[in-house]
Amino acid sequence: MTLIELPNDSRLSEKRLKEELSAKLHAQADTLDWCHLPIPQKAKHYEAWAADPAIGGRLAEVIGSEKVHMYIKDTVMRAYRRSRRPDLESLLRKMNIHHHYLIQSYEKPHALLYDHTHLYTLTVAKEWRMAMLSAYERAARASETVERNLILITDHQIDRFVDRSYRELIETAGKRLDVEVHWVK
Repeated sequence: MTLIELPNDSRLSEKRLKEELSAKLHAQADTLDWCHLPIPQKAKHYEAWAADPAIGGRLAEVIGSEKVHMYIKDTVMRAYRRSRRPDLESLLRKMNIHHHYLIQSYEKPHALLYDHTHLYTLTVAKEWRMAMLSAYERAARASETVERNLILITDHQIDRFVDRSYRELIETAGKRLDVEVHWVK
């Protein structure tokens, strides 16, 4: 005889609780301009949220107090950052870049290859190295010569990326790899 495991109410209520708290934290992040906060300020908010009985206390009841901080940081707020990133296709339209045929879509980092000749990669500033190498490798593996290899970099208004000399370093790396760099505003 096989037992079929049915979802119990505690799992459903745990899911609802996580969704409710995620929505609450995402709304707070919007008011804080989260994507532009320096890391130390974000860390203070993680600590405050984890210590708040209405947030961390309720989460601790279902996932354990030792996991609350990491859950907020790595699950809730990572989802928030992803949801606030611009869409690559929309960015290209805003930049008046249009093509006829989408040949391939890539993940991690997200990229689109159009007409066998134009590769566009979207990344956040802190992941520029991986995106740059991915753009270079993908262009090298393309079946035809890629005429334009463009990397679009977001979330660059904080940390070392506000330093013009650091941006120039990234742009120089791009030139050496035949990857054009565009800083998305």
